[in-house]
Amino acid sequence: MFGIEAMNKLAEWFARLPGIGPKSAARLAYHVIDMEPEDVKAFAQDLYAARLAVRYCTVCGNLTDREKCYICEDERRDTSTICVVRDSRDVMAIERAGNTGAFTMCWAERFRRWMALGRMICA
Repeated sequence: MFGIEAMNKLAEWFARLPGIGPKSAARLAYHVIDMEPEDVKAFAQDLYAARLAVRYCTVCGNLTDREKCYICEDERRDTSTICVVRDSRDVMAIERAGNTGAFTMCWAERFRRWMALGRMICA
């Protein structure tokens, strides 16, 4: 694509991201090359640190940097009602819509596992 191996590799990495096609990947690669070296280093370090720090909540499967996510730690939540969602993106959408406090969010996959284990009673 570029005739420069390092640029090609960079564009290939960006193209692996969802929603990023070859043209966008090339634009991002050019942007990174135009950045100050210290900013590129900080970006790479933050990317790596985020990957190491972010994990899944042990209760519901939402993304968190602790054992339990902020939703599961919130004692004001109504735990008698569970909203089953596909993934953490859906959790964010529901939270942004202002449905805080009314539901305990739960990943669909985790819900299926709970049902299989008989640990959840549906009323």
